[in-house]
Amino acid sequence: MNPVMDKWFQFGGGFYGLVAFYTWLLLEWPDVKTFISSMSELLFSFEAGAVFHVVLQLFIDSLINFGLAIAWPAYWLQDNRGPWELLFVAYGGYWLGIRTAQYAWQQGWTKSAAEGLQARWKSLIATTDRE
Repeated sequence: MNPVMDKWFQFGGGFYGLVAFYTWLLLEWPDVKTFISSMSELLFSFEAGAVFHVVLQLFIDSLINFGLAIAWPAYWLQDNRGPWELLFVAYGGYWLGIRTAQYAWQQGWTKSAAEGLQARWKSLIATTDRE
């Protein structure tokens, strides 16, 4: 493997980390939608205290969602959702992703993609500097 993937696995980016991240996104998305809709209403009412309350509520909900995401097995196994099927599908997706990433690395796709992104980034910076 390569050093980047080694670090990824060393710091918990493996199966547990990916499922925790997915769970956090799943839990966080409704809160973000509520926050955006609340902000559009509050900005037109010009109530500073209400805006602060909505931002604070999003922060607190984010922390709660983070805790739930870290304890993702409890979240996904509630309501008897078929734990063995969930585990099989989740780990199968993780395994498939790892194999795909290894294949892309061996074929040199990641290097060419990184070079393309670097070239695009440099052109964006050059365009911004000229303006």
